[in-house]
Amino acid sequence: MSKNDATGATGAPEFLTDKQAAALLNLGATRFFEVQRLPGFPAPVWFGIRGKRHVRGKLIAWALEQTEEPPQIAARAARHAAHPASGAAA
Repeated sequence: MSKNDATGATGAPEFLTDKQAAALLNLGATRFFEVQRLPGFPAPVWFGIRGKRHVRGKLIAWALEQTEEPPQIAARAARHAAHPASGAAA
């Protein structure tokens, strides 16, 4: 991760709200909530009880590491390969 990925124009880390982080990753609010539970997802920084923020650079680095299909998608593809669609014309 380069320094520019982790910091804003001032050189300080850029902190994002959930809404901003979801937009950065091009995710909806519900999907972003689910993604935060995945192992390896960067932990947020807390500034008091309501001050939850995400470090922009860590989110980008995490997203770029996600190169494999999620287990749910791989399992669905395996099921479809094992049971081809019935009713197809022969």
